This record gives sequence, structure tokens and C-alpha cells, in this order.
Amino acid sequence: GRGLMIAVELDCDEARAVALHRALTLKGFLTAKRPGLSLLRIDPPLTIEAKDIQGLVRCLGELLGELPGQSLC
Repeated sequence: GRGLMIAVELDCDEARAVALHRALTLKGFLTAKRPGLSLLRIDPPLTIEAKDIQGLVRCLGELLGELPGQSLC
């Protein structure tokens, strides 16, 4: 199908990148994680609305900022 795609390179080890991918997936965001890379692919539908993008950015920020010194990334 048609849609958008963006990749985010993470500055962390692969285990933390996997944990971030799982957390976003559990929250309902369509993401992909390639083995061996700290890269997160985000695949929203072509019809995505601004509120959905804002929700993803907010959630990603919260997940990255959890537990200072022990955050996911």
C-alpha cells in the first residue's frame, strides 16, 4: 500500500533500540526494527493526521526520557 516512511537512527545499543521498538508497538505505533542496527523505521499511513504525528513525537520523547541514566536510549 501507499504510505510514508522515515527512519530514526538511535544513539544506543541494539537491545535498547529493540525495547523502544516494542514499547512503541505496544502503544499502537507502526514501527520496524532491523536486526543488527540501532535504526527505527516509522511507517505511518499516507492519511496520517497531525494529531497522530504529535502523539508519536510525544510518546517517543517520553520513552527516550524515562529513567535518567537508564533510559531506553
